[in-house]
Amino acid sequence: MHAQDGPQAVIQVSPTERILVKPGSELARSGWTVKTIEGEEVLLEHLSPSSSVGKAFPTRTFILSFPAIQSSP
Repeated sequence: MHAQDGPQAVIQVSPTERILVKPGSELARSGWTVKTIEGEEVLLEHLSPSSSVGKAFPTRTFILSFPAIQSSP
């Protein structure tokens, strides 16, 4: 959805909890960062701290696609 301060998305993080996020948001304690929100896609990136000390952490990137929520007129 597009809000006054840019694109935002609602992500369900547990069976009982949903959060409103915007690009640059980090999902609490999860290592996931919202990279972009465009149209019906949310691009998430995960920083994996399991790599060797002193090396750059590898990242995993996922794209979530979902139907846009239509607001009532």
